Amino acid sequence: VENLRDHFFYIYGRNGVVSYISPSIIDVLGYTRDEFMKDHFTYLTDSPINDQVEQKTRFAMRGVQQPSYEVEVKHADGSVHLLDMTEVPLFDADGLVMAVEGVARDITERRRAEEAMRVSEERYRVFFNNSRDAFMTLEPPFWNFSSANPAMVEMFRAKDIAEMTSVAPWEASSEFQPDGRSSKEKAAEMIDRAMTEGSHFFEWTHKRLDGQEFPATVLLSRLELGDRVLLQATVRDITDRKKAEEAVRDTQRKLSAIFEQGVIFTGLLDTDGRMIAANNTALKFIDCSEEDVLGKPFEETPWWAHSHELQHRLSQSIKQALDGESVRFEASHVSASGQERVFDFTISPFRDESGQIRYLIPEGRDITELKRIQEKQLAFERKVQQAQKLESLGVLAGGVAHDFNNMLLAILGNTDLALLDLPADSPIRENLVEIKKTSQRAAALARQMLAYSGKGKFVVEEVDLSELVREMTRMLEVTLTPKAVLESDLSGDMPLVVADVSQIRQVIMNLIINASEAFGEDRGSIDIKTTSIRYNCEDLQQCSLGENIPAGLYAVLEVKDNGCGMDGETQAKLFDPFFTTKLTGRGLGMAVVMGIVKGHAGAIKIQSTVGAGTTIQVLLPAVDAQLEVG
Repeated sequence: VENLRDHFFYIYGRNGVVSYISPSIIDVLGYTRDEFMKDHFTYLTDSPINDQVEQKTRFAMRGVQQPSYEVEVKHADGSVHLLDMTEVPLFDADGLVMAVEGVARDITERRRAEEAMRVSEERYRVFFNNSRDAFMTLEPPFWNFSSANPAMVEMFRAKDIAEMTSVAPWEASSEFQPDGRSSKEKAAEMIDRAMTEGSHFFEWTHKRLDGQEFPATVLLSRLELGDRVLLQATVRDITDRKKAEEAVRDTQRKLSAIFEQGVIFTGLLDTDGRMIAANNTALKFIDCSEEDVLGKPFEETPWWAHSHELQHRLSQSIKQALDGESVRFEASHVSASGQERVFDFTISPFRDESGQIRYLIPEGRDITELKRIQEKQLAFERKVQQAQKLESLGVLAGGVAHDFNNMLLAILGNTDLALLDLPADSPIRENLVEIKKTSQRAAALARQMLAYSGKGKFVVEEVDLSELVREMTRMLEVTLTPKAVLESDLSGDMPLVVADVSQIRQVIMNLIINASEAFGEDRGSIDIKTTSIRYNCEDLQQCSLGENIPAGLYAVLEVKDNGCGMDGETQAKLFDPFFTTKLTGRGLGMAVVMGIVKGHAGAIKIQSTVGAGTTIQVLLPAVDAQLEVG
């Protein structure tokens, strides 16, 4: 009794005076023994309780055995404490009450803990019953469900809590988990881990009582309630989350497919102009990996290494894009194989929800083939325009030459008649002779204009171009100036062509004279060559007058010089009538050549480079091509 600490002991004598009190009164109420002995009721809080204690004591003094009771008392420091008091009467040999023994224990903290526990339990109960997550407890040794909240009943579509707690955890799961293991085997492992580690969080495939499976997260937590050990399971249905995640992954896969498999070169730049992403198409073009380009200024990446001019332009374009402007320009890039390709290139700013520029998006579309098609289309349009122009000029020239030629015939006829009537010594005979000579030259010019228009009169026969050139060689050498050297390479196996020999001679002569004049004051060489080539329609499209002639075997006359060559503007006007690069001359040479070739259903192919010379090929259909001329 002397060593009690958490409660004190006291004795009332028969006269109602405390005869003993244990020292622990100081620990319990803060009073000394002497203070308590002086006035043992002063520690009670108020009169109703004083009355209660006094009544209980009187009953005990009368020998009535009473149960313990609780009473609030005032501690020496002024705080209120709750005591659990028990008073027992002591009897003498005669059965009379001689004293009352009392024991008082301070239960203030215990009651506070109990109240806190009650409040906590109430809060937990509210949370347990109203949570949208499913809560349940599992009890050993079989770890069946022992309790469940309404959310669990709803989640698993049970009738009530009783039905929910009647099934085992693995019975509310799919037969197998996504990793292929059986749910029963894996559930035992998850329980062991939670018991060992205190808690364990994992994903699980559950099954509702109607058989529908659904994904969930599970938190198993170990609970110790006195001598009982339980597991609490918190289950959250993540079906919607999984669908959202799959939707995000599907979107990412689609974007990745667009980004990685697209034919467009694309990537992503930060606001410093550094590369932070590039698709496979762009990387494969220069045969490099992401590590080779990521983090580098875009203009310093391998795509632009071949041109300082493009690097500077790209740097300026990035600045424009950072100012909010989309920039577009054409750029040429060199592939890993050394092939040069043309790209339609853009840099566009990407803004976030607030309108702030977060990234720059560079895109390059390979337009090499498109450019080639456009160039072919443009060349075709130029040829059509040229053909239309020449056709119009031909019609005009043919009409004028025809009418002019008729008038010249009248002049020549009348001149001849006048000469017949004049005496030989007539002073005007000389004038009439000059008129006749001039009219004959004018008639020759009219014939050339008719040849240009393709309406000349041809006397055709089967001709071997090699033999025709060989016959003209001596005359050609005499015609050429000493500064030009003529070399010939004449095929001995040429197909025959149907042609007017005099007209073809004029073609050869005009080509040779033009070639010799391309040397100016310098020396040069002229190569004349004959051969036969079978052309397809695509090859013929590259020729002048070749768009309307059929594919087949052609005899080719080629005249090549190493003179001054021609620029594009000169080539475009080469067949125009009266066009000439010489200071004097009427400029009908090549126009007549074109007319003659056109009249023979042939074509002309020209290759010329300024400073490197000119090669002109005349294509005439071979006899087996069965093409008519006229």
